[in-house]
This record gives sequence, C-alpha cells and structure tokens, in this order.
Amino acid sequence: VLVTLHFSNFAGLDIRILYFILAMAISAMIVTGNMLWINKRSAQRQSSPRSIAIVTAMTIGGCGGIIVATAVGFLCERLLPATLSGRGEWLV
Repeated sequence: VLVTLHFSNFAGLDIRILYFILAMAISAMIVTGNMLWINKRSAQRQSSPRSIAIVTAMTIGGCGGIIVATAVGFLCERLLPATLSGRGEWLV
C-alpha cells in the first residue's frame, strides 16, 4: 500500500498531473508569501536595508538552489546504472 501511494500508482495519469500542479502551486504560495513578508518588512522604518537584502538573497537563492538540487538528483537517479556497486552512496 505504501509503495502504491508513494509512486502514485493508485490513479491514472490525469490525477498524477493534478497532484503535480497542486504541489507546484503550494510551493509557489510559500515563496510568494515569503516575498510579501519581505516587502512588508522593508516598508517598516526600524528594519535594516542590509538585513532585508540578506533575507531576500537567501529566499531567492534557497528556492533556486532547491530546484536545481532536485533536478540534479532526479537526473543522477536516471543516469546511474542500477547495477552500480554503492549506487545509494553515489546518489546521496
């Protein structure tokens, strides 16, 4: 049951696409909310411009970094042969 749920084998392709779109929408909401918070914080007088710049850079860099790291992980998962000894260690 867990493997079926994990790999989305319980439904057809249309439900998989719907779940993918919903997952992307949730991720976009998190980033958008963070950026709105940064904009609100920068409008306040007592907030430091340097700290706002650091948080903005960390938000954009972190989100971009996670996307790149996930893409590279998926690519490595597909390109490394299944018979490779220590494949799990290479993937980590």
